Amino acid sequence: MALRKDIWFVSGRVRKEFFSPIFKFRDPDVQLSGIEAYGRGVASLFDQDKTTAEILDVIATGPQEISVRWRLAATVGLPPTLPIRLATAELQPYVVTSRLHLDPAGLVDFQEDLFDTPTSELLKSAKISLR
Repeated sequence: MALRKDIWFVSGRVRKEFFSPIFKFRDPDVQLSGIEAYGRGVASLFDQDKTTAEILDVIATGPQEISVRWRLAATVGLPPTLPIRLATAELQPYVVTSRLHLDPAGLVDFQEDLFDTPTSELLKSAKISLR
């Protein structure tokens, strides 16, 4: 399965053929439209050499919804919205539930990520390194 191989949630290696042209994403801190913007965003947010993700389970939760639970051990650049990173934050591992909604053609048109730990708590316990 492409999800387990590419883990696009972290790598940004999205396979456009799986996503609707009207794809939208939301998590507690971010909302965006477009699969290209999503792919670029996650690829640049996570330090690809220091971040790992593991798919825990994938469950069909409805006729047009799939729920993916995954564990993330991440290092992110700070501040996350600028191309120049002043520091990195090594976050404690946490679990993310990604709810994927499918359109009538079976393409993902909406992804919502829910964290088992609030972002503020993750940042409080993070190991910060200045660049």
